[in-house]
Amino acid sequence: MDFIFAIRWTFIAYLIHYLPFFTMQRILYFHHYFPAQAFACMLTAILFSKFLESFSKKFSNGKKIFVLRGCILLATVLFTLSFLLYCYVAYGHPTTGPFALHNSTFKRIRFNDDWLI
Repeated sequence: MDFIFAIRWTFIAYLIHYLPFFTMQRILYFHHYFPAQAFACMLTAILFSKFLESFSKKFSNGKKIFVLRGCILLATVLFTLSFLLYCYVAYGHPTTGPFALHNSTFKRIRFNDDWLI
């Protein structure tokens, strides 16, 4: 019951903070989406915890620890790679050094051709 309660209210809070900006026809910046992003992170953590709990029930106690640690390691790697891929959108791209993109518009990470990143 607590799980459903947590998901319901976190999702409602996410929608309350995201939907008003989804309908706007103007440029939106990170600070517009930040409250919704915070609730999305909470919702991800709740769902990931529930997934690990239900997934671990399929294994014996000996394998359970190994599987849980593997899932957590995989999630950590995926989150880290996602951060490394998109951190320049939030923080700006470096103009010198090995990661300099020389005024690139980040075409390789666009989900939508209309994005001006």
